[in-house]
Amino acid sequence: MEAFNLQTRKLNVIEYLAVMQDEKVFEKIEKIITESKRTIQPAIKRLTKRELITRTEKSENDIRNNKVITQSQLEKESLLW
Repeated sequence: MEAFNLQTRKLNVIEYLAVMQDEKVFEKIEKIITESKRTIQPAIKRLTKRELITRTEKSENDIRNNKVITQSQLEKESLLW
C-alpha cells in the first residue's frame, strides 16, 4: 500500500511540474535534485571497461571449470547470511 502511495505522489509531482510556470520554484527543485544526486552518486562505483572485461573473463573461466551453483543452491546459501 505504501509503494502505491509513493507512486501516486511521484505522478502528482510530475503533473505539477508539467504545468508549473514559476522559474524560481523550478530552480529550487532542480537544486534539491542535484544535491540529492551528489549524496547518492558516491555510493555507486562505476566499472571501467577493463574491470568489466576482467570480471567477464573470470566468470567465463568459472563456468568452464564448473565453479558454479544453481539458483536454488544460492537461495539456500543466502538464508545463512
